[in-house]
Amino acid sequence: MVLCACGLQCVVRTSWTNRNLGRRFYSCPTYNSSCPFIGWVDPPMCDRSLDIIPGLLRTRDALEDALALEQERADWEEHRANEEETRANQAELHAKMEKERAKKLRKYLIISWVFFASYVYLQS
Repeated sequence: MVLCACGLQCVVRTSWTNRNLGRRFYSCPTYNSSCPFIGWVDPPMCDRSLDIIPGLLRTRDALEDALALEQERADWEEHRANEEETRANQAELHAKMEKERAKKLRKYLIISWVFFASYVYLQS
């Protein structure tokens, strides 16, 4: 068990600096503590690892960014297709409603002409 200057049991954290990328170290459990550096859990990495790992991480990050952009584009395309489908459905519904309205108007016109003709016939 490793203790920090505060007397608390240390926690193991991971460094993400370019010089010690992925290397674990002992740290005070109190966030932003003023305890001095305690020590490394892992041995130092070789120079080749220090050269390669940051590049690999940058490449991974770039690929994740590209994937996120592609997903956003795909989501946008799907959204656009859904909007177009909704507009088409609305236009179709509007056309059906207009057709029904025209049918009702014809029906009322015929009924009014029948009443008018009946009235004229009964008046004569």
